Amino acid sequence: MPSPSIESFASTRQTTPTTFRWPTETWPPLPTRTPTPICYPPGLNALRQLREMRLEEWQWQELNLPGHRARHLPGSPLPVFPVAVLATPDGPRLHVEWKESIESFIPTAAALLDEIGNAHRWLYRDEEEAIGWSKGWIERFPDGRWLWASTSPTTRFLLTTSSGTRIFEAPVPMMWVRWAGDEIAFAAAADSWDLWRLDLRTGRWEKVPRGEGLGKAFLLAPDRSAGFGSRDLEGRMEQWWWVGTVEWWRVVPRWGAAAERLGAVTYPPIIGRGGTASDTGPIGDSPYWVIGLPNRWFGEGFLVDLRRGEVVSPTLIGLPADAYFLGIRLAPDGRWVAFELPPPSGKVQGPKDPGVRLYVAPAGDLRSGFWLEGMGLVIEGRRMVGWGEHPRFLVVEDRREGGLRLVPLPPSEKAPQGYQLAGARLPLAVVPGGVVTAGEGGRVMMWDARGQQVAAIDLRPPYEAVHALLPEVEGGKTRRVWIGAQSSQPTWEKRCTYGLIEWTLP
Repeated sequence: MPSPSIESFASTRQTTPTTFRWPTETWPPLPTRTPTPICYPPGLNALRQLREMRLEEWQWQELNLPGHRARHLPGSPLPVFPVAVLATPDGPRLHVEWKESIESFIPTAAALLDEIGNAHRWLYRDEEEAIGWSKGWIERFPDGRWLWASTSPTTRFLLTTSSGTRIFEAPVPMMWVRWAGDEIAFAAAADSWDLWRLDLRTGRWEKVPRGEGLGKAFLLAPDRSAGFGSRDLEGRMEQWWWVGTVEWWRVVPRWGAAAERLGAVTYPPIIGRGGTASDTGPIGDSPYWVIGLPNRWFGEGFLVDLRRGEVVSPTLIGLPADAYFLGIRLAPDGRWVAFELPPPSGKVQGPKDPGVRLYVAPAGDLRSGFWLEGMGLVIEGRRMVGWGEHPRFLVVEDRREGGLRLVPLPPSEKAPQGYQLAGARLPLAVVPGGVVTAGEGGRVMMWDARGQQVAAIDLRPPYEAVHALLPEVEGGKTRRVWIGAQSSQPTWEKRCTYGLIEWTLP
């Protein structure tokens, strides 16, 4: 990261590209995964049935699939999504959520499931429940704890496990709270957006020195070793566009540590709309940052150089001068970055345009990247999926031939465009040494980093379509995969039913 001792930065504006054409579609399409409907989506009674569901009667049953070790919890009225395997004082528990539809982003209920017996426990079953708190947990800890809030803003936070709870009273109303590792959480004051720390061991609060206003736009590093906040220095309207100078600061989860200034940047004009197809964060240890703000010059995001305090021209990283971005995505550790661009013509011909392309580059040398023609980013549930770290790879959508491809980073000479994952479709999850994906109908397949299928299971006839995957890794090896799927046996009303499947690997 750049030195915090630098006190001033130059602000520059790039010349507006004369050939700029705003794309007609800025969101990459999802590979299709919906089979021919065999039942109707859940009706109004499904939520009521879920609320009345007795979890202790939801019993594990063996799945008769020759050659495989699998069992399931069948008969859910709503789609069930495995979220995480947690180590709790009562033993391992599977955190699951229910949603009113497969496409929904907001869970309507959640529970901790007993992997061995049926000592399941509801976390909440509707918006009014959740132990009297908000239905969505704010933070989930690796040891099975949750940090809840009552309302927003709030002065009360609840830290809960399967065996007890603890309440933290904040000195001022807070808008949000986020766990930052090492038993420290950050929070933002509702009236001023000042940044605060909470010590989860003692319940003490402290206002972060030099952290005034940094909670309004706050990001955590992927490893939670630091947070990054921004502060608006000035802003103005320019021909119906907002232009502003923003100061970036770094703060660490250490008691008493002051926020450190990184630099100030004058942004290009920002489009006044919500949502973006770009990440925001540092590119490795370089001074370059990706800023995921839509703008009229560069598309869905842009790069800044915090050493010089200026927006980075695409030519400085080896891209055409008139390049604009359909998306910019960072690897989880920031060591690689992928830029999705339209065809050379600058026009996007619909959501499945085969002319889109990716430029993928290592953080250490952005000019040494490579092109993937006809490839797009894989977006699922509004987030990008497919970054592998051991070994490094990227899963992309093949807009020309269809389906998914796995591309080693950097690409091998034998497969410069990566490996086709034949029959693979969303959902997708990264596992050690490869990925696990859904397939046609009720198939689930595991692939290595060279695109070879190493394991597969077909859940038919009990299940017809897979909508969620959660690998469980132990000792660097994938032990089992938790699967959310649609049953092939609808109710008498021809309503869909759903199940949770445990697939244990050899």
